[in-house]
Amino acid sequence: MEKNYFFNIFKFDDLICNEHNDNSNESKNIDVKNQEIFQTIASGDGQFKIERIVSTGQITPEDEVYDQNVDELVFLVQGEAKLMFVESNTEVCLKKGDSFFIKAHCKHRVTFTSKEPPCVWIAIHGMMNFKL
Repeated sequence: MEKNYFFNIFKFDDLICNEHNDNSNESKNIDVKNQEIFQTIASGDGQFKIERIVSTGQITPEDEVYDQNVDELVFLVQGEAKLMFVESNTEVCLKKGDSFFIKAHCKHRVTFTSKEPPCVWIAIHGMMNFKL
């Protein structure tokens, strides 16, 4: 008998933040006013992790940069964001539906996240080898 390894973890619509909480489904409707939320969706061996991030105007402080030990693939599910890459002094603008790959140790900062609607990211962290 063949095993089916495909199953629905979440629907992208479930990841969008709604302004009004529905107590019957608190996991998908989170009140995010003026706070940034990090939720681990899945994790595995080593530094593999999938997380949902909800930002409401938060940015990386001027004197800090992200310098991660693993690759990161981000998907912007809702809102808009801007990333600044330090070494190339390049800014990347993201909007709903965009994705972006950040190689390990590529120093960057988040310079903008939309407040309305909140900026909802799916971030996959780990060492990646693309086959495309």
